[in-house]
Formats: sequence, structure tokens, C-alpha cells
Amino acid sequence: MRNILAPLFLLFSFVLSAQNSAQSNLNVILKPIQSIKINDQQQHVNLSFETVEDYTKGKISNQADHIEVMSSGTYEIRVVAQAPLMHNADEIRVEHIGLNPSLGAIGDFRDNITLLPVSLSMRERNMIQSNAGDVKRTFNVSYKMNASDELLNKPVGTYSTVITYTILSL
Repeated sequence: MRNILAPLFLLFSFVLSAQNSAQSNLNVILKPIQSIKINDQQQHVNLSFETVEDYTKGKISNQADHIEVMSSGTYEIRVVAQAPLMHNADEIRVEHIGLNPSLGAIGDFRDNITLLPVSLSMRERNMIQSNAGDVKRTFNVSYKMNASDELLNKPVGTYSTVITYTILSL
């Protein structure tokens, strides 16, 4: 019996020692992620016309790091106004407002970002285009309302509209 047990023990030991590794498959699944937000301190942008110079030259409000984006791939940012600038029943056309984007303080400088100055409109306008994703990037936006005769003889008050920025995959 010992003669049989010794070879069986050796065979069993060999089989056990041959199975000291195993395999598993690892999958990394990448899904598109995008986010956009307006700086919490800049939810309301004001262009206050208070002087003769404001009415003759226009008014500018520079908003540093105004838009913050994250995108796992290429993207563009579009802008649209919901309606004309309204005060009670009176309105001012949004086309008088120019938006000029520039790179903000967060995010490395890259040549593959296109920044397009646009006139505000009630139709979407492409304002920023990036040929690479960003973990976190900010953009400054300069809001400028040009001088216009349309501003004369309007009732005083605050004329408002909602501006929507949208991030889209390219």
C-alpha cells in the first residue's frame, strides 16, 4: 500500500503545485462626462449706464473665471439668450450685447482652443471650441453693451434676460 501511496502523493503534489496562478479580465469603461457651471459669485452680470460716456461709448463688465467646464473629450460651448432684455413691457434687443471669451486662470494654455467673440442672440451661437478634453478649465467672459440710440427714451429701470451656456461633445 505504501508503494501506491507514495506515487499518488507525488502526483497529487505535482497537480497542486501546477495551479498556483489564475487569470481575470479587467475592463476599463470610458463614458463621456461633461459639466458646465457659472461662477457662483457671478450669477448676475450688471451693465449699469450711469454717465454720458456710458451712453456714448457703451459699457463693459469683465467676468474673470466666469465659466467652468469639465469634459472627457472634445467640446464646444454655445450661448443663447432666452428673450430680449425686458423691463415691464419695454424691451432692448440682445444683439447690442457682445460676449468676448478668453482663457481663465484654471487650465493649461493650449493652442487647440478656439475663442470666438459673438453678439448675443436668441439663436445659439458657438463661442468656444476645444479639440481636447479638460479635467477643469475656466473661461473669462467680457460682456459689452454697445452705445445705441435704442437706449435713449427708454423708461429707466433694470432690463433683464436669461443667458444659457451649453457644453456639447464634438
